[in-house]
Amino acid sequence: MRDQLTGLKNRFALQEDINSYLNHQTCVALLDVDDFKHVNDTFGHACGDEAIHRCGQLISLYFPNQGYRYGGDEFLIISRLPEPDFRKALISLQTEIMSQKFAGVAGRVTVTVGFCSGKPLTDLDLTDMFKKADRMMYSGKRSHRYDTTDNGQDGTLSGIEAKQHNQ
Repeated sequence: MRDQLTGLKNRFALQEDINSYLNHQTCVALLDVDDFKHVNDTFGHACGDEAIHRCGQLISLYFPNQGYRYGGDEFLIISRLPEPDFRKALISLQTEIMSQKFAGVAGRVTVTVGFCSGKPLTDLDLTDMFKKADRMMYSGKRSHRYDTTDNGQDGTLSGIEAKQHNQ
């Protein structure tokens, strides 16, 4: 089951896929479009839809068949990539999102990402990983540090950090 706007899997598909992630080393990331309400309110819903659509396309490019539209402007990525490769792909994805130009939009669209990794044994373990990634993402949004923060295997990535990382 796919989200109509992004082409990504939706929450119903996630429920069907959950068992395939159990008993494997797994990385989880939650991405949230920064100031999305401002984009919609200032530049219009068509522009907001285009931003969501492009984010979905880019997630599919960097994480084929591993992305889900989790909510309005939130995306979930679940991957079995090794954690260093996962982090590198997340940074590349953020950089690509930041490079997108939208007609009529001053500035650029950015995303904040929270991520973690582990080996979920039950669906509750995987749900706990989603919650941890969510906490990391909101921690990154609140801090406005624009850097990478690691605490073991979890952390946040902000758009500015992604740009500086690739320079």
